[in-house]
Order: sequence, then structure tokens, then C-alpha cells
Amino acid sequence: MYTRAMLKAKSGLLLISALVVIAGLFGIFGPGLEQGGAKPPDPIVDPARVDFGWQDTTAKRRVGFFNPVRQSATALNAEEAAQLETLGYLEGYEPPSAASGVLIHDSERALPGYNLYVSAHAPAAHLMNMSGQVVHRWERTYGEICPGGTRDGPGQNHWRRAKLLDNGDLLVVLDYHALVRLDRDSVPIWTLCGGYHHDVTWDSEGRIFALRTAPASTQDGRPTASALDDLLEQISPTGKVLSSTSLLASLARSPFSHLVSQVPGRDKLHTNAIAVLEGPGVERSSHFSAGQILLSFRNLDMLAVLSLESEELVWATTGPWQAQHEPVLLESGRLLLFDNLGWGEASRIVEYDPDTKSLGWSYPKAPSPSFFSPVCGSQQRLSNGNTLIVESTAGRAFEVTPNGEVVWEFRSSHRVDRNGVALVALMGNLYRVALGEVEPWLDRTR
Repeated sequence: MYTRAMLKAKSGLLLISALVVIAGLFGIFGPGLEQGGAKPPDPIVDPARVDFGWQDTTAKRRVGFFNPVRQSATALNAEEAAQLETLGYLEGYEPPSAASGVLIHDSERALPGYNLYVSAHAPAAHLMNMSGQVVHRWERTYGEICPGGTRDGPGQNHWRRAKLLDNGDLLVVLDYHALVRLDRDSVPIWTLCGGYHHDVTWDSEGRIFALRTAPASTQDGRPTASALDDLLEQISPTGKVLSSTSLLASLARSPFSHLVSQVPGRDKLHTNAIAVLEGPGVERSSHFSAGQILLSFRNLDMLAVLSLESEELVWATTGPWQAQHEPVLLESGRLLLFDNLGWGEASRIVEYDPDTKSLGWSYPKAPSPSFFSPVCGSQQRLSNGNTLIVESTAGRAFEVTPNGEVVWEFRSSHRVDRNGVALVALMGNLYRVALGEVEPWLDRTR
């Protein structure tokens, strides 16, 4: 449980974080886009950087939106600081829009399917059709998932991420608290409590991959309070942990190890996404092999690929993006990612070519204050060529064509209260699910 000192520190630090967000949104720090801020030039790529892209780019620690803990919090002991440093995202950041629900639906150009999403207003996931009607809901509190848990704070009161399996089962991450597999009736099949965060995925063989935070270890294996490690765990379909790989140790053996020292605080990596490399994109790539793991290190502005066999980073790059989320390998061999802060107070979706080390397609083409999620955010390249984008802090999801036309848009009606102010609930993730992956088990449920 939090001590009184911890709660006082947490309250003040969260308030500071909220003020920073508001200041950033209104352009208090630095010139705003309305005042002549221009699109930064495309990167000039040095052909000599053939292995690791922008290797000389330094890691920049931005004023934090996620993690309110700073090195100045000297009044806390190491254990208290560690607990505060792994708090989840705030439940809301922005005032709600006037309209909610599905605002745009071009049925001829939007990809048919269902949309699975989680929202910070409740420990639940929602499956809705393209018109916005919720057709199925999963819900389970932290106390029901991890009975006897004593902590009470962000990350327990809502789900960070949910992924749907073919039979209606759901893999759920409660940020920095638990990973659970639920059946379609929200009954827990298995639960792993303690430190799981951000993302979960699986490969074609059914192995599950998840992130878990833990104290970093010294060379002789002893835990240390000086840094946090992110562990990539392999988990069986029945919930047995098969292996655990230290990402901090993998990075320490890479040519990018020097970047770690440039990140203050204990959360050096803040790994926020994992993806198994499989399919046509791997076959077209000269850098990647099937079965490797694509990772996103937010606090280093870095993408990396891990070999599970050697537990080494076999490829990594920084680039003209900052605090990125959700990188995925496309069939073309390019990487698609959500660039949260590369444009300062505007976000964008970009394609990155690892071969030419250049940017391709992007949305939008120029900075726009109307599209900005300083934390979270995701995108999904759909089978019809469109891109589904989640602007998390605005509680908004929308689908754009390759030329940037919006053909589907959803704004959340869920609200959270912070100090008497109504805010739109943070949308942890939303993604499109094919009709054939839902209707067989959904019909049985009905």
C-alpha cells in the first residue's frame, strides 16, 4: 500500500503532469504551429549509416506525460520511488468533444468488420460494429483478477490493452499489474499478477509474448534499485511462463548501449510495443527473419529487433520520431509507426523503410494541432489499404484512405472525472477485427 508520503507525492506529481499536458496542448512551451512553426525537413540520410540508421541521434528526455516521477523526488525511498515510477497512464487528459459515437461512415470505402477497444473509464473491453453499437463486452476488476492485491492506483481501475483470440477469449493487460486470459463470458482462464504492462501478442504457434517490468540486475545477478528492466516473457497458451529475456541486457550488448546513460531516472527503456515478425514483410526484408521480435523503446525513441535464440538485438534504429508507439512490419517490408512527438505538438503516422533509411507515406502531410496524442496512440494497416488510427488522449479513432481521406470516425462517449472536471476517457487501443473472426463465436454467445 502507498504510505501517506507516497500519496502526497503522487498527488502533487500527477498534478504537475496534468499541468504540463495542458501547457503543451496550448503551446505554452515553445512556439505553436499557429505562430509560424514549419514542418521539419525530411532527414538527410548518410549512406554510411547502413546498419543502424540515425546512430548519432541522442535520446532526448521530454517533459513527461506518462511518468510524473522525477529525480528531484528525493524525499521518497527507493521502494516508494519504484512504485510511483510504474504508475499507469492518467485516466483522462483532454476535455470531451461536443459530439460522440460514429460520426463518419463511408460504407463503400471503409473496411467492414468489428472494432475492439478499451477505455480508461472502466476495467472492460467493448466490441462494437461499424455503426457504433456495442455487441459484446468483457469486464473484470483488478480485485477479481488478482485477489488480495493491496495496491490501489492508476492501471488497476481500467485495462490498458486487450487482444481478441479466434474463439472469443481475450488477453488483457492491466498496466503494471497483471496479464489475464478471459473467456468470452469474462471468466478468467489464467492470470499472471505483477508488473505486466503495455502490450501482449502471440505467434502462429500460439506462444504468447508479454512485457513485464522488474528491477535491473547487476552482472552477478543481484537486483539493483538504480534502474528498471523490461522483461520479454514467452508464455504458453495455458499461462505458463516459458522464458524471460532481459531487454536492458540485450540493449547493453548492442551498438546503442551508450544511449541508456542519456536517459535520466530509472525507467530507461519504457518498452511499449512488441510484434512477432512473420509473413510476407519478413520475406521482403533484408534485415529481419521470421520469429524475431520487433520492439519499441519509447524513452530512447528507438525501434529494435530481438533474436529470441541469442537474446541479442540484431537490428535497431532511431529516427525523426519521438516517443513512438505501435510499430508494425508491413507486407512491403516497411515499418509503420505512430510518431507521438516528432512534430512537437502534433502527431503523425509514418512509414519507415529500413533499407533506404527514409520515410515514405505519412498522415497527415503537415503538422496539425487537430491530431495529437502525447501518450499512447496506435495504428493498423487494413487489408483494403486504409489505415485505422487511434488518437488516444482525444478518445478518437478514425480510418483514412491512402490519400488521407477520413472514411470512418468514432469519438468516445466515455468520461472520467478528475478533480470535478469531466475529461474524455483515454482510449488505450482500438483495432478492426474481421467479420469472420467474430461472428462464429458471437452467434453462439447470443
